[in-house]
Amino acid sequence: MGNDLIVKANKIVEAGYNLTTSEQRLILSAIAKIPKGEEVRADKMYIVTIDDFKAFGVHEKTAYRDFKEACNKIFERSINIREGKENIFRTRWVQQVVIGDTDWLRRTGSVLDTDIEIEDNYMLVGIMFSNPIIPYLTNLSKEFTQYLKSDLVGVTSNYSIRFYEFICQYRSIGKREISIKDLRYMLNLGDKYPAVADLKRRIIDVAINEINEKTPIYVQYKLKKTGRKYTHLLLTFRGKSKEIDAITKTINKDTETLDSMSELTDKEKKIIIQQTEEYIAKQGIIDEKHKANIINKAMKERWGVSNHYDEEQAEKEKHQQRLEQERQEALERQKEEQKQKEQAKKELLECEKNFLSMNKTMQNVILDSIENGLEGSFRKTFAKERKTNNKIYADVMYSAKFKELMKNIG
Repeated sequence: MGNDLIVKANKIVEAGYNLTTSEQRLILSAIAKIPKGEEVRADKMYIVTIDDFKAFGVHEKTAYRDFKEACNKIFERSINIREGKENIFRTRWVQQVVIGDTDWLRRTGSVLDTDIEIEDNYMLVGIMFSNPIIPYLTNLSKEFTQYLKSDLVGVTSNYSIRFYEFICQYRSIGKREISIKDLRYMLNLGDKYPAVADLKRRIIDVAINEINEKTPIYVQYKLKKTGRKYTHLLLTFRGKSKEIDAITKTINKDTETLDSMSELTDKEKKIIIQQTEEYIAKQGIIDEKHKANIINKAMKERWGVSNHYDEEQAEKEKHQQRLEQERQEALERQKEEQKQKEQAKKELLECEKNFLSMNKTMQNVILDSIENGLEGSFRKTFAKERKTNNKIYADVMYSAKFKELMKNIG
């Protein structure tokens, strides 16, 4: 297993923070480097290399860029940890980050007690965890979550990584319910995606679909209401059957099934396998031959493919409808804004007409009132400009006050 096991206290899993995918990969790689059963030292650097990034399935062409970007930003990242229902404290993830090549790090003494074999002139980073974080990463005998770093190979969404940890925390139970309020806190969303529909489309669906496609766990979810409002997210999950992969290899013995498979895309094969896994689990089928027959049948009949594309088309149509609705709403807003501008212009012209009909003394009273209502530099600017600009009252900065005074007089 090597440096593949990631272990975190549950309070870290449920903490409020938002790291990019690259920043999460950096932190997870550093955690994976902590020797199991050994205390995390506040003065020790855990060395992460570019190869640790590539182990997540990062493309060769972007690995260096992503690695360097994460290293440059991780020092500024914070995390909010709950202690009890109301107590929250905020701290940094790391207290020190050292970036350099092998030779420089050795000469400065930054590489401490490391036994990793690294080439000369090879970029790496030393991560020193902040003191408040250390208790949540060391000597964990209860209330912790663990999973393999290799589980996340190919996962690209930062939300997918967080959801995977939420699931692994309750992996032995097979289900987990999270309030929407807690979910927003843990993902550190702030004011983003206030509508549950947007939260579902932009975050939940993206995370669940990627977990189902790329990790060893299969997840389903539903949103639950309290009254008329969606308030909770219910996740149900199970490990994917390793037996399915082995059984699919025997399909080649069936020529008709093989012909059917050759016409399928990789995406369609994954859909069929997913449908087959669900069916076998639901029916409680344990006989290997029966399972193989089910997979043969599923491949020939393309289980789930038609429904998937129907759902995909329906989702596209909904998306187009949403775009059209947003476009119409934008047009309505533009019309309303234009209407308001025209009304404001009309009111200003009417007030200006009345203003110009006044004698000079009364006009100065109006202008003095505008000036006296201003403060600081705005007042000085108005006093200076009114001497040369006889229509200063029509300036956008002063016209509202001008109209208010004229209406009061009228």
